[in-house]
Amino acid sequence: MCYGCWQDYKDSFVYNDKVSKAVPLIRTIYDSNGVGANLHIVLDDWNLEDGHVQFCKEAIFGDKPYHAPVMDAEKELVILLEAMTENERASSLAIFDKYVDEKGNHLL
Repeated sequence: MCYGCWQDYKDSFVYNDKVSKAVPLIRTIYDSNGVGANLHIVLDDWNLEDGHVQFCKEAIFGDKPYHAPVMDAEKELVILLEAMTENERASSLAIFDKYVDEKGNHLL
């Protein structure tokens, strides 16, 4: 949700299997929770560094997850995010947010 954040990554656009799998999972989470549920700091705030992904993973797999209805999608996505580079994470969010399409064409 941060076009300014995307500007820092736009020259490093990536589209691959991981990115294509992440976008629908992000959509599933937002369809249930408009602020990204347990992945809020990554999905909404664009904190794409490994430490933030790890923090979210600990919350999702912890004893008291914040938002249970989308836990399956969150679990799948956080494991995928963990395997992604920051550029892949940014590209996934940029496609979801419609800043670019799957070919990297800028939409805004």
